[in-house]
Order: sequence, then structure tokens, then C-alpha cells
Amino acid sequence: MATSPSDRFYEIVRIAPSPEDPHYVQGCTADLYFPVFGDVDLDRVAALGSMHVLLDVDGTLTATSGRISVDPRTKQKLQEIAKDPRFETLSLATENRAHAEDLLHNLGVATTSLVFQPWEAGSLGTSWKTTERFWKKILFELDCFDEPHKAVLIGDSLVRDIQPAQAAGMKTVLVDRIERRLRPRDSISFN
Repeated sequence: MATSPSDRFYEIVRIAPSPEDPHYVQGCTADLYFPVFGDVDLDRVAALGSMHVLLDVDGTLTATSGRISVDPRTKQKLQEIAKDPRFETLSLATENRAHAEDLLHNLGVATTSLVFQPWEAGSLGTSWKTTERFWKKILFELDCFDEPHKAVLIGDSLVRDIQPAQAAGMKTVLVDRIERRLRPRDSISFN
């Protein structure tokens, strides 16, 4: 028997990296790992020597599908990073095509933060997050092209975030991916 839309609900789940995950890369490890973005230890991140914090959005700060909504712990951690004097900038590196101001507002981030999105590279095509060009342009914009270790990326995907940022010379922090999945209501267990 088919279920109607009212018989289903969206569940937010966290997925740790594993070899079965399409976001997994054998042999790729981040400089730091935290299971939840809200648990990111800013002292350990600062110890990496990075002054510029770049954040992936989808899967790291918000669920991979659906509207941009952020839990209170994530908003609190964003505010802590923004106010921490050890970090000069807090920016977003995303392929989410949402309007930048709306994205920043929904995340509770200052509108002075930068949002880096894919860009047209002429005959080279679009520079997506998986290309080194994407990260090199960000490093140039942050004025640390010659010292890429001064930038740290916090992301949820080894394939789309960690590996390409490391290839550009950046420091990296991996967090579990957040996904929004549709489930039947009768699958809820209250035990």
C-alpha cells in the first residue's frame, strides 16, 4: 500500500565517513575530525595556524536537501568563530546557488563574510569545488595564495571538500555529513 505525503516525515541524520559512502576517499584524512560541527574545538583549529576559516554549507552546516535551516548549536559555533580574534575571516565555500545575503542571514553570519561559489573559467569551463582552480581563487581572494596553510576548510565530504582543499595546500577539518531523509511515519519507534 502506497503512503501519502502526510504518512511520511523528514528525519535529519548524521553520516560518519565510511568506505561505502560516495563522499569517502581511501587514504584521505583531514587534519582534524569532529562528529558534529557544534563540537569543533576552536583551540585545536587555531593550533593549525590558519587565520581564514572557510565553511562548506550543504551537509556541514545544513542538511543536504531542503531549505536552509540551522540548529542552535551550529549557529552558536558560527558566532564563536566569527568573534574569535585568532581568525581574521569567516567565509562560505559552497555550490549552493542560494542568494548570498539570504544564505548568510539564515546561517546567522555577518553580511561582511564572503561567499565563494562556482565560477566560469572561460574555455576551462566552470570551476566547481572539486577543482583546484576553485580553491586557488579563494586563496588569492583571502590574500594567502603563497601561504595556503593560513586557510582552513571545515567540510563534510572527503571528495568535494577535504581532498581538493588539501591539494591546494589548505588545512582541513572533517565533520559528519547532515542529510535530510524522508521516512514513513510508521517507522518511528518510541522505545
